[in-house]
Amino acid sequence: MSHPNWLRLIANIAEKHAGVLGEDATRELQGLAPLYDGPPRIVNLGLLNAGKSSLFNAVLQQPNRLKTGAARTTASTEEVTWGETSALLLDTPGLDALEVDALHAAQSARLQDLVVFVHSLEQGELEMGELEFLDKLAAKGVELSADYCIVVLTKNDRKERVEAEQIVARVVDQWKARLGVSPHPLCVSSQDFLDALAQGRTGRRLEDSGIPELQTWLQTRTNSLSDLREGRIWKKALQCLRRAKRDLVDQLQDLQAEDETRQQRATANRVASHAQAEELFRAVDAKFEELLRCGG
Repeated sequence: MSHPNWLRLIANIAEKHAGVLGEDATRELQGLAPLYDGPPRIVNLGLLNAGKSSLFNAVLQQPNRLKTGAARTTASTEEVTWGETSALLLDTPGLDALEVDALHAAQSARLQDLVVFVHSLEQGELEMGELEFLDKLAAKGVELSADYCIVVLTKNDRKERVEAEQIVARVVDQWKARLGVSPHPLCVSSQDFLDALAQGRTGRRLEDSGIPELQTWLQTRTNSLSDLREGRIWKKALQCLRRAKRDLVDQLQDLQAEDETRQQRATANRVASHAQAEELFRAVDAKFEELLRCGG
């Protein structure tokens, strides 16, 4: 794929200023180009039994495309193709199943265009494990703002409307407090959608399931993939350059402190040498006067 001028500019910066930027920053900037290539990539993240696989089955309108169940049915990330843009949907293991699953999910999320964070309304507010995982994603540079991430609250058919709205409000507050950005929340019922689809129903029941709104959100963003990726890559590049600048400033401050310490030591040595010289001169003068007196 031919890369746009702005992406080549980032690569040139990394190449020309590698000595100043350092190995880590240079490698990170050079690794941004592959993020621009390939079909749209959409990853789901969430706890075990949050309804991630069922959600993607609903988006695909294929009830049995991905394995579902209460057990750890998704042991590794599975990819399926969806939509007009042939987007890749990545179905990840539950974050709380095994430690390796959470690590695998975090690594998968880092390279994706869009994140679908899945949380079951049956669980109430976000759990500590989810919040800590969000911290890890943010630290890895995963974009979790409403432009790139949607928070899908599943199993909407199992909660009364008022209770569901209270849970959504709490989740939004937790998200903002933890990450400093406002999420895009959406309540869905994958089961209602798939049931209505199987029964050939259209209209209100399909719309009320929330799945068509999710499909529209995903399709709209994958249709504007170039703009989506440009914004994300530029942000990553700027974050990388700012980190490199902070590192350089820290190094310069350390060098300056070392230089000041050396200067202070040199000054102290000069003062000590001067004092020693004066003491020697006084001793010589005293001895000279003594000799004069004896000679007189």
